[in-house]
Amino acid sequence: MRNCKSSVLFALLALSWQAALLAQTPKAYETQYFEQYQEALSFLKAKKTALGELFREHPGVDLKILLPALFPEIVRFSELQNKVESYSLEVLYVRFGTAYANFSIGRMQMKPSFAEALEGMAQDPEYKVSPSVRKKLQYRITEAKEVRKERIRRLNDWDWQVIYALAFAQISFSKYKLAQKTGVEQVRWLAGIYNRGLQHPAEDIKKWMQKRTFPHGPAYRGEQFIYSEIAVDFYQRYALDIFDGL
Repeated sequence: MRNCKSSVLFALLALSWQAALLAQTPKAYETQYFEQYQEALSFLKAKKTALGELFREHPGVDLKILLPALFPEIVRFSELQNKVESYSLEVLYVRFGTAYANFSIGRMQMKPSFAEALEGMAQDPEYKVSPSVRKKLQYRITEAKEVRKERIRRLNDWDWQVIYALAFAQISFSKYKLAQKTGVEQVRWLAGIYNRGLQHPAEDIKKWMQKRTFPHGPAYRGEQFIYSEIAVDFYQRYALDIFDGL
């Protein structure tokens, strides 16, 4: 009888463990954020032709690898929230810089500090950013406030966010030697780097890729998901079809 009870208890614990594990999968994320997920899919499908043109104009990055890495942020984006929260922060940033305001903007949720870092790294030959992207990220103006104003304008524009994403991918491939990895691993690493930050070493990125920090960050105590796994899941189930022929 005792063995029977133990077997039942073990079976219940196993089912409970499987259910908990299932609740943390990328597909569970799609279910939990169904409307946002479907809106993000529709948005990328609508942008397919324009994206193809941008990637041909600035070659060197595989669209099917890069967009999945950024897809979780595109899902998380809320246009209304972006408009309501950003305006006052934009004013502060233009006047005083990132020390006073550093916030996520647009579909890819890019921060001004992220854009500033990419602009600087893109001019460094060490990171092998393509000439077309490097030139695109330069400014003709020099006055600091005007540069910040122009940067905000760029970040609020989808096509400009794609340019920054291209710079991000090229820098990441160079810094973390991603060309040696498989397509799935490239997506996983790009997603981890995007979520963690280019300033972090490879070992730190590798550890971060196992953390459940999305969508609310490491301090959140509720149910969360692994950013990189959501990206890989999208790559395997959707991206190759959405961007077929590009």
